[in-house]
Amino acid sequence: MTVRTVIQARLCGGPRSTVRKERFALTGWYLDRARAHAAAASSAQLATLPQREVERAGAPVARSDSGVFQHPAEHCFLTILYATLALEAGANELAEDYYVDEALVRFQHARGPEFQRFKGMTPRPSAIVKKWCLLFEKCGLRVTCSEPPLREADALIQVRNYLVHFRIDEAGTHQTWWNRAEPQFGPGGSLEIEVWNAFSPPADEMKSLIERHVNSAASGQHLAAAEAVFSRWDELNR
Repeated sequence: MTVRTVIQARLCGGPRSTVRKERFALTGWYLDRARAHAAAASSAQLATLPQREVERAGAPVARSDSGVFQHPAEHCFLTILYATLALEAGANELAEDYYVDEALVRFQHARGPEFQRFKGMTPRPSAIVKKWCLLFEKCGLRVTCSEPPLREADALIQVRNYLVHFRIDEAGTHQTWWNRAEPQFGPGGSLEIEVWNAFSPPADEMKSLIERHVNSAASGQHLAAAEAVFSRWDELNR
């Protein structure tokens, strides 16, 4: 955690004319926590939800810093959470070097003339990625929201949004499809159609968002998406 001290003074004097502000920057701490949970996720044979399947498989359960035993998938969720927290906090903190007063407030709320250019984009980028796009431009790098590293960061943020605003039909449903069998004539000349056969192999399936993103391999990808943004920023500001 970084503490920044700012001294502000009014030339006109008067009561409370000078103030010292100690500002706590959390970006680095958020990113460190994301790394810790991604490492914990990759160190165990993690299964996805539901919990009864994890328990049946005998997957290890890690102990958290507070001493409370965690569901193994919790490390995956926390990697996503802390990685996105780092991206948003980082954008807002870095913006203080380029914006002041009302312009800074507008940036932090993703409003104002600069953000109008993102209207009508398909798919619509997240507010966090819009901020990073503008910050990169301040350093001379023109990158769109659909290009690396912002593309991967935006995908990470979308996963976070699906999990925070959880709807089971969107994020928690595993879908399997079977093809309908060709109609056949049965005894007596009647037309019979087999809609579904439990013993026939499925034609296709789609895993739920939870199955795709709450696992050890995905945790590493989520962390990498956030780290790539900060690495690119560091390269531009050396």
